[in-house]
Amino acid sequence: MSLFAELLSIPGVIAVGEFSHRGELVTHAGLLDAQQARMAAVMCSANSLAIQMQAGMLDAIVKRDDLLPVQGWIVQGGHFTVCVVGQRFCFLEQDTASLNQVVAVMQRTGKGGGVHGLEKSAESHA
Repeated sequence: MSLFAELLSIPGVIAVGEFSHRGELVTHAGLLDAQQARMAAVMCSANSLAIQMQAGMLDAIVKRDDLLPVQGWIVQGGHFTVCVVGQRFCFLEQDTASLNQVVAVMQRTGKGGGVHGLEKSAESHA
């Protein structure tokens, strides 16, 4: 089963996708339309860059070697959560989805492995 299919099989997962370092949408699946997925890719890329910078600054202050490279980040709002590991994102409903399960799946698959199956190529939505 592909990463996207596995994540989307978790109750409460709304959408998943992959983005480039430049903020371009690579692929997505779920309930976000193409425009929303592109906006999500830009947001995830920008936040990842900011968090990488903050971790670098914190690393310099506390002189630790275990803060970098940043593996991912999570933002929780009132009802929804965004989880990013590497360059992949997952949007989920907090009341329904298990964040621990989502993180475990995303970490297990790591940066390697294919994201094929249910994904929609960004090029097919341009």
